[in-house]
Amino acid sequence: MVIDTSDLGFCQNILNGIAKPVIQVRTDRTIEMINDAALDILNISRDQAVGQKCDLLFRTDDCEGGECAILRAMREKRKIESETIAHIRGNDIPIRYYASPLCNESGEVIGAVEYFEDISDLKKKEEDLKLVKEKMQGVLNGVATPVIAIDINQKITHINKAGADLFQKHPEDLIGSFCHTLFNTDVCQGKNCATMRSIREQRIITEETVAHIGEKNIPILITATPIIDDQGICTGAVEFIINLTEQKAAIQAFLP
Repeated sequence: MVIDTSDLGFCQNILNGIAKPVIQVRTDRTIEMINDAALDILNISRDQAVGQKCDLLFRTDDCEGGECAILRAMREKRKIESETIAHIRGNDIPIRYYASPLCNESGEVIGAVEYFEDISDLKKKEEDLKLVKEKMQGVLNGVATPVIAIDINQKITHINKAGADLFQKHPEDLIGSFCHTLFNTDVCQGKNCATMRSIREQRIITEETVAHIGEKNIPILITATPIIDDQGICTGAVEFIINLTEQKAAIQAFLP
C-alpha cells in the first residue's frame, strides 16, 4: 500500500491538536507517530522519539511481561483501558491509558494507537480522602456508643467500632449494608424511622425503639441528624444510638 506523506502530515497535525499524549506504534511497539503533548512529557524531540520502542520511553509497570494495554489491544483486537505508573525522567507518574488496535483493509492488525492521561491529581485527592476517612474513623471509634452514618438510600457509609461490635464485625465489613437490615428496629419498616424522617424533614429527630439483633431485643434511643452539603442538599444522616437496657432494667426494679 502506497502512503501519501502529505496524509501523514495531516494526521500529525490532528494528533498535535489533541491535548492528551497520543502515540501510534507498529506491532513491535516501535513508535511511528507521536503528538506534541507526549513529547512534552518525555522532554525529547519528535526525531528522538520516532523509531524508539514505546516501552523504553514510558517505562510503565505494565510494560514488562507483555500485558500492557497496547499488546493486549493488538492481541485481542479490542480497545483496552488500564492504570499503571510511568517512570519518566526520574518521575513516577500515575496514568490511565487507552489502547486501540489498528487494522488494514483485510482486518490484519498492523499496530495500535494509545493515549493516556496523568491522574496524579486524582490519586492525590483519593489519598487525601482516604486520610480524612481514616481520621474520621479514628474519631468515631473513640465514641463508646454506636454511631453510624447513612446515605439517602439507607446504606451505611461510616460505622464506628462500638456499632460494629453489636454485629461482631469489623467496621469496614458493614460499609454498604442497609442499616434497617442490621438493626431491624420496630420502626425500620415504611421509611418512617428517625433517620429517614431526619433526612426527609431536615431536622434532628430523637426516638425510642427496639432493635432486634440476632436473638437479642435491645431497647435503644436514636438521635438522627441530617447531613447537609454546601449546596444545602441533604446527602444522608448520622445516627447516635444509646443502649437503654440498663436504664430500662433500673426503672423496672423500682416498679411495684
